[in-house]
Amino acid sequence: TRFYGERHSRAAPHVSSSVIQLQSEDGAASALDWAESDVKKPCPMSCAVQRSEFEVDDIPGARGVHRSATAEDIERVGTEDERPFDGYWVGFTDGAFVYTVDLHGPPGSVSEEQALDIARAYHHRLAGS
Repeated sequence: TRFYGERHSRAAPHVSSSVIQLQSEDGAASALDWAESDVKKPCPMSCAVQRSEFEVDDIPGARGVHRSATAEDIERVGTEDERPFDGYWVGFTDGAFVYTVDLHGPPGSVSEEQALDIARAYHHRLAGS
């Protein structure tokens, strides 16, 4: 996990990446299905988070999910400990590996294009290695 900015704070935009090694390509495909399904689930005890899919070009079989919660949605249907955010998740496989990138921060501090740029660079560096 990395943060953007001069000093770390919980409110700063962050990017996280992960890798999962499975025993086969089929196992990786199944794990990617599970990871995508999990990131699309509603937050526990809150309905404030909106979820939608987005296209991921240039990475074969990749998937993208945008998650966000506005101050208005949180006030209307959220919980008092929630904060507004934007988040972009990208997942893809390479052989028996599943890779994910999660870029998130306060509303307007991160974008789909930034998440795609990071995921493409990650894929370019790791694919086939």
